[in-house]
Amino acid sequence: MVSEDWASLFGMQEPVENAQAWLDGYYGQARRDTYLSAHCDVVLHSVDSAFYEIFAAQAELDACRRHLEAHAIRYESVRLADCEHL
Repeated sequence: MVSEDWASLFGMQEPVENAQAWLDGYYGQARRDTYLSAHCDVVLHSVDSAFYEIFAAQAELDACRRHLEAHAIRYESVRLADCEHL
């Protein structure tokens, strides 16, 4: 049984010199969505390996969908009106 096995992968727009400082900035933001859009092209959250959330611009989301479909992997497409919790 997997418990509390959360992971986040950040597809950065450019290399980060100090990863800890970047993460401190991310977790210290009141609006993480704004912080992420300034630094990342795509963000993948894995929650207990039970489900995954992908946040990205439309072109990147379309590429993810095509990849999943090419490998017959099921997915549910959801539009979130408010992603501030990122």
